[in-house]
Amino acid sequence: MSSAVENKVAVLLDEAERRRACAEPASRSMRAALERRRKRGTVVRPHRGVYARAEYWHALTPDARDLHVMRALQRRRPELVFCHESAALVWSLPVSYGRLGTIHTVSHDDGHPSRNQGIMRHRLPGDGEVTVREGLRVTGLVRTAFDCMRAMSFADALAVGDELLRKSTLSRREIRSRFIEMGKHARGCRRARGVLSYADARSESWAESAARALAVTQGFAMPELQVELAQPSCPGSVYRVDHVWVRTDGTKVLGEVDGAQKYYDERMLKGKTSGQAILMERQREAELTMYGMPVMRLSHADVTDAERFTEKLTTYGISRRPEIVPVVRALAKSNPDAAISFTVVTVPDVLEVLAGSDLGHE
Repeated sequence: MSSAVENKVAVLLDEAERRRACAEPASRSMRAALERRRKRGTVVRPHRGVYARAEYWHALTPDARDLHVMRALQRRRPELVFCHESAALVWSLPVSYGRLGTIHTVSHDDGHPSRNQGIMRHRLPGDGEVTVREGLRVTGLVRTAFDCMRAMSFADALAVGDELLRKSTLSRREIRSRFIEMGKHARGCRRARGVLSYADARSESWAESAARALAVTQGFAMPELQVELAQPSCPGSVYRVDHVWVRTDGTKVLGEVDGAQKYYDERMLKGKTSGQAILMERQREAELTMYGMPVMRLSHADVTDAERFTEKLTTYGISRRPEIVPVVRALAKSNPDAAISFTVVTVPDVLEVLAGSDLGHE
């Protein structure tokens, strides 16, 4: 390959990386040059007609890879509209890695969804709202969440529903009304509405949502979310724990959901190194033990395996009522807008509530 062609290829790939996108060669000669590099293993072709340096591509997370392909496709075909999980990425809705790798776009044909060369085309029923975010044309926030929630597992859908409540300016009731309207033209409306009934805007990650989903389906008492505790070593400051679970005897367990992302994601590191983040987390956990409550850490493996999750919560003595499980399933079919779960309230908690009310002063 001549040095001139080499330079053009390098410039093309450099420019694409600056845009956080895959490169799209504009000529046959450039495509042929990239294909030669691909055969040597220095370049990859993630999707038909788009390329990236192999080293650069393999360093990307699965969500970043999908976004790189989407930006290249949008540049090549400006009329494309992304939907489902692809639009969810643009809206920063949580999508588990197992659901990535396929690009979802809107089709204006009346046929069923079809897959071809890594692209899944969906007919867009009902609400045809399209917006532009970060240079990508995508379905609206509520539409995107609805399309995901009606097809995902309970855990994945609950994570989307939690984030939808955090991001949307609409109330739960207004979102439910939108779901019902969209459901006139789409399957899975009842499922999406059912998941929405369990959604909670306080949940801050996919793993936290997955833990709650398993608590519901395995009959465990629901935890308190994002509880603030005064820092023992720093008066006026607080620690915030993901969950506070209640045992059968009324005592409490602090719950922390582990996520490796906070040790390498620059947005979550906020200027710290991974080593500094790990050290701060260890110091934090050491102080959490000073509250006199056990600390239960839930890993990704724990919240993706029902049997393992159940075993761990049972070991910690978390209150459980297995008889509620079939009731939850039956209610999901008969009345999807209703949610059933239970919590354990201790006598001191009740007295504290009463003390702050008029009843406590009578």
